[in-house]
Amino acid sequence: MNYKKIYFSRTFILFFTLLSGSAFPVNALTPIRQYTDLVAGRGEEGYQDGSFTQSRFKNPCSLAINNDGTRLFVADKENNCIRVILLDQKNEVKTLAGTGEAGYNDGPADHAKFNQPTQIVWLPTNQLAVYEAGNYRIRLIDLQTKLVTTLAGTGKDADGDGPVKSTPISGIWNLLYNPADNCLYFSQPQSGALRRLSLQTNTIQTLLKSAPELLNPNALCLYQNQVCVADKNLPDVYVLTVPQDIPKTPAALTLGKIPGLVLTPQGKVVHALALGSSDKQLYALQNHGYSWVCIAPEARPVSLDSVLGVQFEPSVDDGEHGVFFQLPAADTVGFIADPKDIRRFFISSAVIQAVYSVRDYYFDKFSNSNLIGPESLTDFGYPMAKPPNTFRILVTGDSRTFSYSPDSSHGQLSQRIFSLSKRLEFELNTLAALEDIPISFQVLSYGETLGEGTPEFLWPTYVTPTVVQKYDVDMVLMSIEPNNAPYFLSIYLASPLNKWGLPGDYSPEYALQPVDKRIPPGAARDMIDRGLKSKLFHRTKTGGLEFAYGPVILKDEAMRKDAEVLVGRPVSVLADELSKLKTQSGHPIIFQPFFMPVGNPADTYETEPAHQMWLGASSRYGFPLLDMTDDFIALRTSYFPAMDNVGSRHFTVPGQEWFAHLLSWELIHRGLIPPFKTNTGNTSVELNKTTSGSPTPVP
Repeated sequence: MNYKKIYFSRTFILFFTLLSGSAFPVNALTPIRQYTDLVAGRGEEGYQDGSFTQSRFKNPCSLAINNDGTRLFVADKENNCIRVILLDQKNEVKTLAGTGEAGYNDGPADHAKFNQPTQIVWLPTNQLAVYEAGNYRIRLIDLQTKLVTTLAGTGKDADGDGPVKSTPISGIWNLLYNPADNCLYFSQPQSGALRRLSLQTNTIQTLLKSAPELLNPNALCLYQNQVCVADKNLPDVYVLTVPQDIPKTPAALTLGKIPGLVLTPQGKVVHALALGSSDKQLYALQNHGYSWVCIAPEARPVSLDSVLGVQFEPSVDDGEHGVFFQLPAADTVGFIADPKDIRRFFISSAVIQAVYSVRDYYFDKFSNSNLIGPESLTDFGYPMAKPPNTFRILVTGDSRTFSYSPDSSHGQLSQRIFSLSKRLEFELNTLAALEDIPISFQVLSYGETLGEGTPEFLWPTYVTPTVVQKYDVDMVLMSIEPNNAPYFLSIYLASPLNKWGLPGDYSPEYALQPVDKRIPPGAARDMIDRGLKSKLFHRTKTGGLEFAYGPVILKDEAMRKDAEVLVGRPVSVLADELSKLKTQSGHPIIFQPFFMPVGNPADTYETEPAHQMWLGASSRYGFPLLDMTDDFIALRTSYFPAMDNVGSRHFTVPGQEWFAHLLSWELIHRGLIPPFKTNTGNTSVELNKTTSGSPTPVP
């Protein structure tokens, strides 16, 4: 059966089921922050301020952002005004300056007139520099006084060097502020020039013109604190090293460049439209093939990933889904990095008539869910630095949490977007947007398979605290599954015990010792003695031990209590270790193990003995356990087939969606995720404002 075809219909069934359980405010929406998102604009040209879904633009061809990432400024070319998107106020759109009528007039921002503003740059003096293609001038908008003044240009369609008030400027493609020398750099591809305007001396000087390396310079950005420039037609992208002493006359140019100017190649691009940088990486939008590419330090195309499982290149029509956004062939585009959210960019253009945000999380490189990603995550390439207003969850578990069975057959690649962590992330972000909760969720995955040697009740104790600190995690969801092999005992015979009384690092010398010398005192010794006495365990001819089937062992009440100690102690140690940690904002880590049942309705796989073992371990050691058994049994018949029925019993594609839905519902309605309100009348808790490191145990 083709589960991909039925996935979409089931997604909507689950979605509307979820909606029916809560009372959502009418017309109260918060912008979602997932991978490819709307920032503002209906996508239809026009002029309208207001909410991010109702606002309209007409050729939003340049973007600027303030230093704290709360204000995104838009040069709205055909509306002849400057707009601002209030990123900390649900992306509300307001007109900052301009009447909408084309003209030239300084003064108060709401009375000033602009004529086709095409470039905009934020200055650390809390001002905006705006170039107007229709007025051939650079204007300044003081964000404090709300006054508009003229910085440079005479209003004539010409260019040159000299004092800003008497030197004409025209044909600017890109405008860039460089804090290192307090200068505005601007490219003029039609005249083949790159110039800079000193805000200290109020003079314009040519840096290069008709240089063979850059015949038509256009795209600019700062890359590792240096000015970077691309050519409209030539492939090489350069970093500029500008000498401190620059000759004042254009006649001093040699081979099209001022003496001492060094151009260092960084990579290649085809018909560059814009450059941008984030996380020490250099990116470009290009009008050819893959429209978004990374240039340096690694040259690669950048693909996007939809939450519906469609991986796509932004400007390529795959013949089925259409084009995500189109780039204009001969006009500027807005392209700027979010200063507070690594590898997130804002994009705007005349074609989309809106502002989007996109993220580069190496979707194409780590799309296979079985691949290990950066820092050993079984996930996409999430930055370690957590974005603002983000609640990060780490899911740990075996392959059921990060892989799945696409069509009930093994050996096929799995798309990471359909893994449990990604479906849970999608559910929470969608609900946050619809419930008007200004929080973004990122659900990271760290998983190991049983074939790697350490069962899922043990290895998280050693790796989870490190991952939590690296990624500034707010909550840990530890998946616990009913594996029927007796891993709860055999692992205690494979390695010597450490300071916590848990199996430690593997030692070949230890493994060669007779099994009787490797049996630790306590629960492991008691269980083996009981097993040998009841003949559930047998000694082999070589002196080893053979164990009965896991559920058979656990049906013996005494042996099950021994097993509770063996599996419960590692989880208890992990809870204690996490309780010693805090997020970077100073809040405790929430720790929530959850029991994940397995099996379709007719499956003979026994889960109840392991279920009872984990309930006993939770009660014995006092760690919280979210028991999903009743939810699973009540609904698995209706959602058949949620799992494959062979091997490791992985979820199918709709099964992953279904279980993520169940998990998100339980977490929210039990008040375990602070940003959400529950439908029982409980008051929501501010992000990370919890009173203890672990919630109350859930029976």
